[in-house]
Order: sequence, then C-alpha cells, then structure tokens
Amino acid sequence: MRFEEISAGFITPGEEEFRISFGPPPERLVLSVRSVGIINPVWVRQRQEQKEMFEIVLGYARFYAAKSLGLSPLPCRIIEVEIPDRDLLIFNIHDNLSHRELNPVEQALSLKKCLRWFEKKKVVSEIMPCLGLGSSEHILERLIGILELPESILLSIAKAEIGFSNALSFLRLEREEQEAILSLFKTLRLGVNLQKEFMENLFECSRRDHVPIHVLLEKEPFAKIIHDDKEPENMRASRMRHALRRLRYPRLSDMEASFDTYMKSLCLPPEVALFPPPFFENDEYRLNVRFKTPEELASQIEKLKSLLESPHTQKWFHQTPINRISG
Repeated sequence: MRFEEISAGFITPGEEEFRISFGPPPERLVLSVRSVGIINPVWVRQRQEQKEMFEIVLGYARFYAAKSLGLSPLPCRIIEVEIPDRDLLIFNIHDNLSHRELNPVEQALSLKKCLRWFEKKKVVSEIMPCLGLGSSEHILERLIGILELPESILLSIAKAEIGFSNALSFLRLEREEQEAILSLFKTLRLGVNLQKEFMENLFECSRRDHVPIHVLLEKEPFAKIIHDDKEPENMRASRMRHALRRLRYPRLSDMEASFDTYMKSLCLPPEVALFPPPFFENDEYRLNVRFKTPEELASQIEKLKSLLESPHTQKWFHQTPINRISG
C-alpha cells in the first residue's frame, strides 16, 4: 500500500459494494473535515477498465463529507496488493465500529452484505456480536427485513426518528399507508411509545373498517388535527391519541367520557381522587385520600360519606354500563 493525494475528480464510489454507512455524512463529520481535513485517509484501488480512476473501498462517509465541502485533492491509501472483497467488507465494518455504533439500517446492511461472502452460521456467531447484537437468526432476519422499506423510512430509522420495533410494523402496510404514517410521525414529532400506539390503533381501525390508513387520516377529525399548525405538536398529538382511541374503542371512550362528567358533578376536594376500574371491565373502583393528620382524614371521610349517600352517586353505581353512557 502507498499513500498519495488524489484529485477528487479521479475518485469514484463505484457501486458502493463495501459501504456500511447509510444516508448523508453526519454533520459532526462534515464539521470535522471542514476544520482539520481528512485525518484517516480514504482507501482506494485502481479501476481495471479505467487506469486513471480510483474506486473507494473504505471511507465512503469521509469522501462524501469532503465532496460536500468541495475539497480536493484527498489523502488516499492506495491498495496495490490484491485484498479479497470479503476482507474489505470486514475492514469497513470495523472501521465504522472503531469510532461509533451502527444504527439499525447500517447493521442490516452489514449483515446482508456479509451473507454474500460468509455462511449464515458464521454471520450469526461471529459478526453479529461485533455489532452489539445477539447471536440469533431471528434477529438477523428481522434486521434484514427492514431493508425492504422505502428510503424515506430507512432515513428516519437511521436518524432514530422511528424506533426499530415500530419500523418492523411498517412492513405490513401498503406504500401509501407507510408514507402517510411517516408524515404523521414527523408532523407531530411522536416519541417511540406514541408511535407504537398510533400505528396499532390505525392498523386495527383500518382493517376493521376496510379503509386504507392514508384514506382514514384524510377524514375528520384526523385531517383537521394534523393540519392545525397553529397548535403545538404535543397538544395535537394528545388530541389525535384521544380521537384514535375513540375510533378503536367507542364504548370505552363513551364510558370514560361519562365517568368524567360524573366526577365533575361530584366536586371532590383536591385531596380526594376516585379511579374507575381499568377499562371498566369490573366493578372495583379505587379511592385515594391524602391527609396530614387524623382530624383531616376524619373530615374527608365525613365529606365522602355525604357524597356517596347522595341519590346521584347511588344512581351511578346501580346503573348498567350502557345506562351510564346514555344517562
């Protein structure tokens, strides 16, 4: 091998067969290259059909960072001896791992490319642990599966805008549905837990009502919530969550609304809280009372006794769930 500065115009990424990094070069890398240039040379080899051209075999992100800044020439390490392609791929993986963790898309790319050169058993037992993954064929298949997703979704996964488990759920959707949910996630800036909840509710309602998700999101009240850019994202996310829950669980939503109305009518003191059964699936309510002295507790008990003996409260607890909603 020898070191040489080569004009950027004579360097090509080729088919990027050894590239592990995904997406545009990280901003921190661009800032670094702008400040001090390329410290670790780009590895290249001479192209057989075009002797004046050199093809990158390691350092793709560094090359693209320098290219975005218009830098030339670039410090390169020219490979003069024949190094097997499978070794160059492993060099790329470890070159990236030496200074950062790979995101799920890059892990998937690494494993898929390794499967071209190595037996699955070796990939699972030797390469996956290097990536910080368990030695599991199931994990291997799940990771590689996300590469079937559109690039727009893969970019969001790489940027940690979409959790990996949520990314897998995109695989069961049609392309228009995928893009609609991705837009929803970005518009409302949903966290991983809300992403999962929204996707599950949208999927179940869509399949139950035989309406594609992208069509469902174009209907009211969803469209109005999504496009109401005068309201903060967190408030719109809360409204969307409530609307989706109501669509998926109409009876439960009605019960919750009825209970809220009942609670407001009680006018309980702030030190007392009454909680309904989870999902209204049984008749066991929970009461929480805060107090500092025995006298305060006695006072709260007297107030509660009066409230619980009122005709309004007696009516609520003796009604059937359906009558509670209608009443």
